[in-house]
Formats: sequence, C-alpha cells, structure tokens
Amino acid sequence: RSGQPAAGERLLREALAAFSAAADRSGEAATRQDLAGLFDARGRGDEAETLFRQALAAFRAAGDSRSEAVSLTNYAGFLQKAGRMAEAERTLREARELQRAAGDRRAEGISTANLANLLRQTGRVADSEREHEAAIAIHREIGNRLSEGVAFGNLGILYDQTGRLDAAERAFAEALAILRQVGDLGGEAHALAGLAGLLDGLGRTADAERSYLRALALHREDGNRRSEGVVLGNLSGIYAATGRQRDARKALEEALSIHRETGSRRNEGITLGNLAAQLVDEGKLDEALPLYERALAIHREVANRRSEAIVLANLGRFNYRRGRLDASEAHFANALALFSEHDNVASAALLRCDRAALLVALGRFDEARRDWSEGAAALLALRATHEIERRRPQLLEACAKAGVAEFEVQAFDEHADG
Repeated sequence: RSGQPAAGERLLREALAAFSAAADRSGEAATRQDLAGLFDARGRGDEAETLFRQALAAFRAAGDSRSEAVSLTNYAGFLQKAGRMAEAERTLREARELQRAAGDRRAEGISTANLANLLRQTGRVADSEREHEAAIAIHREIGNRLSEGVAFGNLGILYDQTGRLDAAERAFAEALAILRQVGDLGGEAHALAGLAGLLDGLGRTADAERSYLRALALHREDGNRRSEGVVLGNLSGIYAATGRQRDARKALEEALSIHRETGSRRNEGITLGNLAAQLVDEGKLDEALPLYERALAIHREVANRRSEAIVLANLGRFNYRRGRLDASEAHFANALALFSEHDNVASAALLRCDRAALLVALGRFDEARRDWSEGAAALLALRATHEIERRRPQLLEACAKAGVAEFEVQAFDEHADG
C-alpha cells in the first residue's frame, strides 16, 4: 500500500471522469466502488455509502453478479464498521450466496472471514470459530496468503477473548509471519494490535506497549484513521496501568474524536466506556456516570453485547465505590450472564473477584469465598496473577470493614493460590 490516500483519491476521480465520458458503465461502477472504499477508510462515511449504493445499483442493472457480490461484501464491511450489524449480516450472506453460485472461491473465502468477525462481534462465538476455520481452509485451498494471514489474526482475537491463550499466541505468530511476507501493512498492524491485547492480559505491559505503538505507526502510514483510533484507545489502558493518567486521558479523547469523525458508532461506544472508567480512576465519579450511560445505549443500539457486558460490570464497580450495593449487585449479575453467554472467560473471572468484595460488604461470606475462589482460579489458569494481586487489597479492605477475622481472609488467599 502506498500510504498516500490523497494521491489515490485524485487518481480515482480522474479515472471516474474518464469512464463517465466514455460511457463505460462497468468501469464507472468499479471506480465508484474503489473510491467508496477509500472514503470509508478515511472516515467520510456519507460519501462512501452513496458511492457503495451507486456501484451496487449499476452492477445489478448490468446483470454482473460477480461484481455485485464484491460490491455487497464491501458495503457489508462499511455497515459493520458503522454498527449496523443486522444489515451487515444480511448483506454479507447475500454476497456469499452469489459467490457460491458463481464458484468464486476466493471471494467466498473473504466473505466467510468477514462473517466470522461479525459473528464474534455480536457474541456468537461458536459460529464465529466455525466460519473462521472455513475461511482459512478456503484461503489455503486457493493460495490466498494475504487473506489467510488476516484470518489467522482475527482467529487469534477470538481465542484470546475466550481464554485460549496458547492458541491465540500461535495464531498471531502465524498471522504476522504471513502478513510480513506478503508486505501488507494494514494486516500486520491489526495482528500486532491483537497480539498486544494478549500480552497486556498476560501482564507483559512493556511488550504490549511496543506492539501497540508499532501498530499505531503502521496504521498512520497506511492512512487508516478508524484503526488508528482503535489502537489509541487500547494504548490508553497501558498508560493508565503504568500511572500515566494524563497520557491515558489524551489518548482516549483523541480516539473518541477519530471515531466520531469516521462515523464508527461501535468504537465510539467502546471509547466512551473506557473514558468513563478513566474518569472513575481519577475520582471524577459525577462526570463518569453519563458517559457510562451513553456507552451502554450505543452498545445496545449496535448489538455489541460483549462491550455491553463490560460497561455493566464497570457500572457494578462504580456503584460499589459509591456505596450503592443493591445497584452494584444487579449490574454484576447482568454482566456475568452476558460474559457467560459469550464465553468471555477473562472478564467473567475479573468480575467474580470484584464481586467478592461486594458480597463481603453484604455479609454473604460463603458466596464471597466462592466467587473469589472461582475467579482467582480462572485468572491463574489465564496466567493473569497480576490481576489477582490488583484486586486483593479491595477484598481485604471489605473484610476489615465487615469484621471478618484474619484467618478467614487467609482462607480467601489459599483458594486464590491453590
């Protein structure tokens, strides 16, 4: 990729004018589609959607089902990024049916991979994994190395989110090896960001930061504003965890600006939730609550159930800090149900450890011991002992306030280490 989107736009506009002057409707439609993709990457959503629709209508009018399928696949990607998940899924499945009817295995593989990502993002983990594996099989069958590398990176994210860390690390390594071999900057950046998330979860903060920064540089070189915003949001978590609160806030605010500029509702919702959590860490609780509420509304609007669960869990923590124990318990219960539904092992384990302190405050010591024991055991299995240590002071403080004897606190520790 050239990394020069302005030059690309100029050339495409010149080509569009030439095709139009020559009354070459096929060339005109294809160029509209290419220009739509460029505008989409640069965050010019309204212009992109108009061009996608124009290209699709032209291919249908011409009876060009192969090009129609390509156009549907690209338009589905646009809809997915905008958070219009039901429309995106219908459009992708329509595209795949056309590709199968035409025997276009390359295009079918790409649509299958895109569908796998959509299914993961809407919480259908088992279906997503099947589609990822099917996509990789097709890419290998026809020798599409670039798409194979991208698919391995996305499969790594799914493995990471479902607690299969060794499989995730292997998938990211495979993705990076392929994408570097074929020289795809954007694909390499996505895989690096996925790997960084895995490293962060393992407590390898410095390694995670290096991977995120490299991914950020590649996205900027490639002119991909939407992905730049995603990585900035992820980097904010690293900054916050290492005491750089000003850098964390700045990264989140920049990410939020990018997501609004590019029309990415899904990522806007995620970033609002993260910004709310940052404000809580800074002690600005009154400012945080409306951001949590806006984030939750967006997640429900775009059917982002995984992020909805994360915000509900954070609202549980927020209400615990404010002494609203009944509200905290309700939010924790709703979040845990969603985490279980989506097989989000790590987030469920973190929540159980946090909820243990709440249950102690409510005087329900046996339930608290069970939550801490099960949550800590899951975190140990995920090699996230640093997360156990981060949560231990809150539990000890709750036990001290509740008058729990020292030997009972030790019992929690034994469960956590066992």
